[in-house]
Amino acid sequence: MKSNSGIEKILYTIAIIVSCAMSLWTMPIARAIPIFVVLAAIYTIASFIYRKTSFYTTTGQWALCIGFVMMTIFATLNIQQSTIHLGSIDNPFFIHDAHTFYHLSCDISNNTVDEHSPITPYWGYPLFLALYRLLGINDIAYPIVFNIFLLLCTLILVGQCTYTTLDNKYPKTANIAGYAMLLTAMIPGVMATGTTLAKEPFVITSMLLCIVSLQAIKLHQRTWRHAVLFIIGLMTLSLCRTTYIYILCIFAMAIMCHRFSRNDIVSSVAILVILLLFTQIGTQCSWWGNGQYVADYIRQDGFPLIFYGASQQPMQQIFDGYNNYPIWQQLLLLPITTTIQFFIPFPFETAQPEFGQPISTTYHRMSYMWYIVALPIIYYYIFIWWRKKSNTALSLIATASLIAYCIPAFITAGSVSRYAFCFAPMLAIMGSYTIHLLCFDNAQRKRFFIFATIYIVLLGIGLYIGAHPHLIIGALT
Repeated sequence: MKSNSGIEKILYTIAIIVSCAMSLWTMPIARAIPIFVVLAAIYTIASFIYRKTSFYTTTGQWALCIGFVMMTIFATLNIQQSTIHLGSIDNPFFIHDAHTFYHLSCDISNNTVDEHSPITPYWGYPLFLALYRLLGINDIAYPIVFNIFLLLCTLILVGQCTYTTLDNKYPKTANIAGYAMLLTAMIPGVMATGTTLAKEPFVITSMLLCIVSLQAIKLHQRTWRHAVLFIIGLMTLSLCRTTYIYILCIFAMAIMCHRFSRNDIVSSVAILVILLLFTQIGTQCSWWGNGQYVADYIRQDGFPLIFYGASQQPMQQIFDGYNNYPIWQQLLLLPITTTIQFFIPFPFETAQPEFGQPISTTYHRMSYMWYIVALPIIYYYIFIWWRKKSNTALSLIATASLIAYCIPAFITAGSVSRYAFCFAPMLAIMGSYTIHLLCFDNAQRKRFFIFATIYIVLLGIGLYIGAHPHLIIGALT
């Protein structure tokens, strides 16, 4: 695939200038220069890797640039807020999960873990942070920069997954891969995780690494190399979020059952055994397998749903005690809870900002970008999924992705959207396929414009109600 070297240079220059400017603006020069060098290095490495792929396009390069620039802006602002205004390099200010991860990593590196240490179900990310401290790197900027690098790799893996799924099926497969990368880069709920101390970049990247490896194993492409990458991804998942291995099983079935033959029997059995093995390892290496932790984490009246703002109060009234509902009732409510999960980024807008809230929440609150990206994704599931001439491999991946997206809604009544955003990069593949069809099919284009109009009207109504919760609360009372 030929590339436009002029645009490449422009995008690279923009990314480097932004990273340099943000570093120098938010930090003392002695600290800013090495951080800028590392930022420039990770973007250069990611761009080099992408340029060597068979699905390289200018659109994908735009995706890398947009993702890197946005993450750099909010990451450096977060670093400034955490270490200069509200804390110091030796004692940075964090809240919520980041606070837990950081202080547990300090105890691990100092070998002082005891009953007074912070509790987190999975030790993987604190262990990663502790490794930095053991190497003598106390500045939290560097693990955050590594999170940015992981999400840049995620964009490339999204392109690879798209290209593998559609390879040799369409003349513009590389373009579709570029669209998928661009859509992913435009989802703030995904990219914002790279701007603070969060385990999500590890979860997202390792999930995609496993999926891409499974696709290569299915196609018998450099099987041993991809088997190693698959195990690396599973090791990361088992340490950072073991329960997601169960969801990975769904993707494994979707990939392996397509044109299943005798040659796939051995590899399928091996994959199943490895998945079960790492699930067991992850359970034993985490506090999630400890009954007391589960008892402390889950209230007696069911899962403690999280309601951030006034606009979510109707959820609290409607789904109070949701976890005590029978499974059949939760399944009946799944369309409603999934819809709530879809809208959930918006209510953050109405929440009062908490003191010291990371600036990355501003990035996350750019939820209108998610609604834009979701438009071609939803269109795919309504008009293209399982239709005649639809690509079977893509339909199976779409099925697995939709199931994965619905599982957090089933568990939390749609109240914790960040659990579902880990699967948004896979959903972006379906959106990219829709964009491809719109470029070449006039009939689809007309249908899309009609659907988009209806979508925008319904979205407006939903967001208006979300901003005025008394409309629902009044009806309920």
